[in-house]
Amino acid sequence: MIYGIIFICFSLSSTLNSFFSKRLSTFLSIILFISIFESKFFNKTHWFEDMRSLSDQISSKYYYLPDHDNMMHWKFIHKFNDTGIHYTTLGKDPFPIFKLYDQFPDHQNFNPGWLIVNRRYTILQQKTINRIDSLQQRDFLQQRLIGDVKAICIKYGKQLVKYETLIKNE
Repeated sequence: MIYGIIFICFSLSSTLNSFFSKRLSTFLSIILFISIFESKFFNKTHWFEDMRSLSDQISSKYYYLPDHDNMMHWKFIHKFNDTGIHYTTLGKDPFPIFKLYDQFPDHQNFNPGWLIVNRRYTILQQKTINRIDSLQQRDFLQQRLIGDVKAICIKYGKQLVKYETLIKNE
């Protein structure tokens, strides 16, 4: 509903302004119209459904994710609820704009949480995913696996440092 209202506003503003504004309004209207179908894309992909199912099975106030994209997908599943829930990215060299709003690991004040690893939609190489799996098995960490998405329970700061180092040194 809101998308339709905004689409109409952009469309009407294109008839009232200069040539440049018309082009800009038309472009924004098209982008906004296309974004209506975003939820249909996410609901049809298996890895996103796996993330949603995993989210229903685990509960925490802290989530650690290896890259920005999967962190945003996890936030999307939780309806961007930032009140009391912390989403931390472990990836290296984020885009400068991400530094403004992403949370990064706080090693001084560690809080237990879940490391979420998406094996299908990820920037990680397969060898890094395999090393994450071997670390998890070696340390006997609690895990949940649904399809291509795995959650590993991180209880201590040293465990988080291991995974963060592994992901950053990829």
